[in-house]
Amino acid sequence: AWIWRIYWVTVAAAFCLAIGLWTRVAAALTFFLYVAMVQRNLISFNGETGILAFALFTLIFAPSPQRFSVDHLLLKKPLPHRPEIWAARFLQFNLCMMYLFTTLGKFAGQWDLGTGEIWYHITLSDWFRFSSAEWLRNPWVCLIAVHGSLLVEGSFAFLVWTGLRLPLVMLLMVLHASIIVLFDNALTFFNIAAMIVLCGFLETGDLDRIRRFFRGAPRQVPLQPS
Repeated sequence: AWIWRIYWVTVAAAFCLAIGLWTRVAAALTFFLYVAMVQRNLISFNGETGILAFALFTLIFAPSPQRFSVDHLLLKKPLPHRPEIWAARFLQFNLCMMYLFTTLGKFAGQWDLGTGEIWYHITLSDWFRFSSAEWLRNPWVCLIAVHGSLLVEGSFAFLVWTGLRLPLVMLLMVLHASIIVLFDNALTFFNIAAMIVLCGFLETGDLDRIRRFFRGAPRQVPLQPS
């Protein structure tokens, strides 16, 4: 019965963290209980476990409270005067290492360059939702799926610090969303966690940039001579 008590305490701490109530304490408690539960039950370890662990650890030291948190709206705690950039850098560095070593692991495994064989076999597996869609096994689709994912994930740790940051982050979000659609629920939580942590690379003005991109840049009317 004691494990269920710990479980519900973890749920309560995570809920407080989600709404921003006693944010820093809630983040520390959620991190400790989450890692402790996984450590005592290693069979539950999955891809999202590592992502959630370093994301929760980052939130312990992230600036708080934030504008829409209960701490600020109801408890009237002041907003931080300046952001602590190192917490964001810690999150970003760990995500870069995750993609880099994932790519290296694929090279060490069965993801051979020059072929799309691994994708062909993946589409025949039980956890692929659209195994009857033959066009997904087209040789060109197989090549693009294998080499495209290797290129995007492998270059992320290097190109995300350049002017390609925003399109690269959005491309990876689309990749993870596509995996959620194509594969069964076993991969859903990992990809949701990855998409959330990728938001750590977004800046305040990125939403406006995306909106302007889809709406199109306003046309400038040439000045008429007087």
